Amino acid sequence: MGFKPAEPSETSNASASPRRAAPVYVGMSGLTPEERFANHKAGTEAAPVVKRYGLRLLAQLYAHLNPMPFEAAAEMEQDFAL
Repeated sequence: MGFKPAEPSETSNASASPRRAAPVYVGMSGLTPEERFANHKAGTEAAPVVKRYGLRLLAQLYAHLNPMPFEAAAEMEQDFAL
């Protein structure tokens, strides 16, 4: 498990540098994303950084991936995490 930078936000001014994107937590679980996030926020087997800073799930980034067999999830987790 780890973090991957979010896609950079676009700016309205082409000459301005883009805003720095917030990190995105990457991990796998046998629970639904909603259940796992709730556990992180409650401190149950939680990544401390998710418990402290996690704001919301970004379903548009993972909805098409669920459910996934364990072997494929383990491989993809390594590909997505830094």
